[in-house]
Amino acid sequence: NPKPSLFWALFMTFYREAFTTGFMNALANLFQLCSPLLIQALLSWLQKDDGSIGEGVVLAICLFGICFIGQVIISPQSFMTLYRVGMDCRTVLNARIYEKALLVSNADRNKVSTGEVVNLMSADSEKLVFMCLLGHSIWLTPIFVGFAIYLLVSVVGIAILPSLAVLFLSAPIQGIVIKKQQALQKAVMKTSDARVKLVNEVLQGIRVCKYYNWEGAFEKRLMEARAIEVKLLKRLAQVQALNNTLMNATPMLMLVTLILCVYLSNDDFSPETIFVAVALLQMIRFPLIMIPMAIGMVVMGMISLKRISAYLMLEEQSDDTASLLEIAPNAVGTITVARMVFAWPPAPEKKEKK
Repeated sequence: NPKPSLFWALFMTFYREAFTTGFMNALANLFQLCSPLLIQALLSWLQKDDGSIGEGVVLAICLFGICFIGQVIISPQSFMTLYRVGMDCRTVLNARIYEKALLVSNADRNKVSTGEVVNLMSADSEKLVFMCLLGHSIWLTPIFVGFAIYLLVSVVGIAILPSLAVLFLSAPIQGIVIKKQQALQKAVMKTSDARVKLVNEVLQGIRVCKYYNWEGAFEKRLMEARAIEVKLLKRLAQVQALNNTLMNATPMLMLVTLILCVYLSNDDFSPETIFVAVALLQMIRFPLIMIPMAIGMVVMGMISLKRISAYLMLEEQSDDTASLLEIAPNAVGTITVARMVFAWPPAPEKKEKK
């Protein structure tokens, strides 16, 4: 394949774990959606004058059992499996990058610096762990939120519409913020590569720097590179803070809007309705907080996979570059060259200054 996909290679390696954890997360979400319905049934039983004790005990046991199975057994096991898969992906890619560094041809060796290779093994491969942990949220969260909204409509009726309007109005704003965050993340990775490359060059030529007293000049270049990186990191932190503010404020605004709408519409403002509605909104809150983070982590992971894939696609040395010939001990010292290919790296192109 002239354009192989590193993502699909990893997916086909760990597809069993991917499908297993996806099913486990879906089952945990199903149990989580059942708990507000059990709370509603339990509150209805408490308001009955002729409710039997056995019915209340069964409802309480079912509520405890569903919460225990979903949150204590299934979710931690799924998280541990995904974390193990992420660490396996990181280890596999680090080993392959190291192996590739020993096989890259001389023609392509100058295309990638030592600092970029170090970043691939440290920063880029690390992002795959978080991508594995949050990858299932991309497809599970919309389904979970959809069912939760359906239950909210069945409980409070059209009073949920203003809260949904708050949700849909905040989504485009979060999309713009996430897009800006991705652009800044790419810029930070590029500046980090340039800084690490410069540091390696200085360390490799430290003897020459000492001989000619060039410490000040190189220190100035390093500080300029670090200043650019720190500036981008500050902007990235500001955008992340804005994203976190939107994620935390949206569910609270939805909750306040829902309570006001239910109260003003003169509908059923009983504890049974309010408790169930609040429980469902609290369930929606965490997925809404996680989905932008999950999208950001998956996007950064895909960017890292593209960077690693581009490095792994560099030309390698052929297997027949060198071979040992058996020569008799009393042979005359003669050199024979047959079917030998010599290659020199191309001269670097000079970039014209604008």
